[in-house]
Amino acid sequence: MQNPTILDLYSYWIRLKGTQYAPQRCNVEPGAIRTLLSDTFILETDDLEDASFRLAGTNICALFGRDLKGVKFLDLWGDHGRETLSSSLRILRNDSACIFATWKSSTARYHATEGELILIPLSHEGKINRVLGAF
Repeated sequence: MQNPTILDLYSYWIRLKGTQYAPQRCNVEPGAIRTLLSDTFILETDDLEDASFRLAGTNICALFGRDLKGVKFLDLWGDHGRETLSSSLRILRNDSACIFATWKSSTARYHATEGELILIPLSHEGKINRVLGAF
């Protein structure tokens, strides 16, 4: 992990979860991560493989060139990326594991871009059905 936003978000999650398998969604305080919010998102679903954006920061929406609220997370990726992230979401849900990945892509105008991604499990109503993440 090299991206400061991802490092800070991961550190916040570790502090928040303490000895729990995953922190409660209601315990996430936006003010505590206010400098990270433009680069963060929350996914929601009962089936994490069908996860959609509940909210996405302004930098993330700008990266994809549109508002992502309601967009299915896996629909943003090509076939290989979709399969990898689908497996990662199953691990996140089953093991309450934090997922870190690097990615490479190109824009519609063939500009190469790359970055890091973190997916962090959150508990809501007794199960992992929320994901806090950042690009």
